Amino acid sequence: MGSVVETKVPEPPPKSGSSEIAHTPNTSQQVLSSALDNDATSKKSENVNNLCYEPITTFEELMQYGEEDANQCQNKNKVLKDLRRKKTVPLMDASFSKSKVGLGGKASGNSDRKPLTLVCHDLKGGYGDDRFVNGCGNMENYVYRNWLLTDIFVYFSHKFVTIPPLGWINAAHSHGVKILGTIITEWDDGVKLCSKMLSSDESINRTVDKLCAINEDYGFDGYLLNIENVLEGNVNQMIEFASKLTKALRKQSPKNLVIWYDSVTKTGELKWQDALNDKNKIFFDVCDGIFLNYNWNDEKLRSSAQMAGDRRYDVFVGVDCWGRGCWAGGGLNTCLAVDRINTHDLSYAVFAPGWTYETQSFQHFPMFDDELWTKCMKNMYFRCLSGNHVSKSGISETSTKNQSRSNDNKNGNEHSKDFQVYFATDFSRGYGAKKFSFGKVMSDSPWFDLSKQSFQPIVFSSAKCLDYDGTSAQVKFAALYATDKKREDKPSTCLIGAEPKVIYETENGFSGGGALKLLNSKKRKDFEDPLTSSPIWVPLNIPVTASRLTIATIAVWKSVSIHHQLKLYLELGKDGCQNRKILLGSLDSLATSVRGKFFISLQLRQFLQTLPDHLKLSSDALDKNDLNFYFQKNNYDEKELNGWRVSCFLFDIDQVYDEYSSIKSLRVGADGDISLGFLSLGQITHYQS
Repeated sequence: MGSVVETKVPEPPPKSGSSEIAHTPNTSQQVLSSALDNDATSKKSENVNNLCYEPITTFEELMQYGEEDANQCQNKNKVLKDLRRKKTVPLMDASFSKSKVGLGGKASGNSDRKPLTLVCHDLKGGYGDDRFVNGCGNMENYVYRNWLLTDIFVYFSHKFVTIPPLGWINAAHSHGVKILGTIITEWDDGVKLCSKMLSSDESINRTVDKLCAINEDYGFDGYLLNIENVLEGNVNQMIEFASKLTKALRKQSPKNLVIWYDSVTKTGELKWQDALNDKNKIFFDVCDGIFLNYNWNDEKLRSSAQMAGDRRYDVFVGVDCWGRGCWAGGGLNTCLAVDRINTHDLSYAVFAPGWTYETQSFQHFPMFDDELWTKCMKNMYFRCLSGNHVSKSGISETSTKNQSRSNDNKNGNEHSKDFQVYFATDFSRGYGAKKFSFGKVMSDSPWFDLSKQSFQPIVFSSAKCLDYDGTSAQVKFAALYATDKKREDKPSTCLIGAEPKVIYETENGFSGGGALKLLNSKKRKDFEDPLTSSPIWVPLNIPVTASRLTIATIAVWKSVSIHHQLKLYLELGKDGCQNRKILLGSLDSLATSVRGKFFISLQLRQFLQTLPDHLKLSSDALDKNDLNFYFQKNNYDEKELNGWRVSCFLFDIDQVYDEYSSIKSLRVGADGDISLGFLSLGQITHYQS
């Protein structure tokens, strides 16, 4: 196990110029309208995969937004909305609890007023291969996976109005994360842009209307407002613009946000403050938050917290992974800056985490990215999946679209049950060397499409990834890499010889683009007991409020030997008590209700058909590959499908009803080497007449 080492952070890439996409776009509206209009006939079009999202680059282009539709149809507003939102996933925040949890079980309680994490994408100017509506054939692209620790994601470029590409919107929304576009004006060109925007009340109002229309039509959740030029006599107008935009977006949806970037002051100077103070608070007061610049110190953070008052978590303290003037120099020392922010109880704004992709080969990028984020996690809170609150009588108080009702009759007694799925994932990261369906290869061509990213649990790919040494500044890890100045260079030699404990394999999969491979053979020197070290973690907040509940978990997996076994643990908790892990499928978790009290049957399709619409499998495929699982005197049943083991586990809440108050998480480990292709967890609510 290695300790934290100091690594040299390479020089950041240029913010513009060589990194820009070398082509001349149509307006963003024309491009996306064309893409969605042609989606139904995409198989007939050889160029369909070239259709893409683009930013708006000029004030004149913004003012023209929506105007061309008026000449094409009478009911322009409805058609415009249909075009933009045809393929966009809505924000699925209702699937998550307001309470959050940290590593080691520290909980934020029922309040969502805890430090938030904002992640700002900044990768080679934006709009790379991620801009394509239908994906592309280059799988070696940057992907983001730590959605459960993220509250807000910003897609960033140096164009006037940055519209987040479809794949990023879908990936964020599928995990309940808000995604913002960016409004940016810079330097001399920015002065001219601001003069046009702020020239009159009419111009301000029209700009606000256009920006709100774009936000609504494309289905994202607001903007980062980044003014990096002097305001020549337009300070009051900028305040009015920021206020009107915030109010208009909030009226559109209470979930929309406007975050102000710490750049210009109340006098119109371009002078970064690295703090919330009386020079920039006037902008903070009319927006939903402020993103502080990166050159802060303890005194500036202390005064910022005091200035913010009860809005301290609306202050997002900037951390630049490229280390430009940032505390501890960025890179793998980003965690040290996060540690420092945590001492002041403010929110985090992590800028340019794609540093891990730009400085490493694609082969080493995932592991390197895990190192960056895992080191930051001890000070961050994770959003928990939650479902219906069920009364003690066993009657569901709310219902969801993912419920199915069935009736069983045993010994003349009518027994009914509701079935609700909390999550289902094939672990696809939005890319692959092949495409799989039910364990079969459907295509052997590489692909990249973030809209196809499945639910991503928290994955700790390093051995002993949570073994803290007791100090606030350092965490021990099993794998650290030195960095190179250019991504084109070969990666530096790994500082230790240990292999990762979890990898994403793209040559093998059950569904989507691949599977997670857990490596924990007893022959390894770093073998760990899966009970104490489970590298896959799904935070949950399932209240134990009724004795007639059964948790159903299904896993699709394979191993090289019968001696290599998958291990699934439910973690149970109660306030003030130590959590308890229950090994699913073990005899000691066999409760009375599955010893003949009820007969329970489940189908594989009940788990698979709850995937989001953009990931759903066809009815024909579900029918052809469906499996049935039966439970009467057992809590475990297993089938085989195309070389994969399909295991279904039951655990009855009545066994722990009086002892524990909630289910805290599902943890996944392995006693050996296994491939995990699908995982899902649901809840059965029983009713006895």
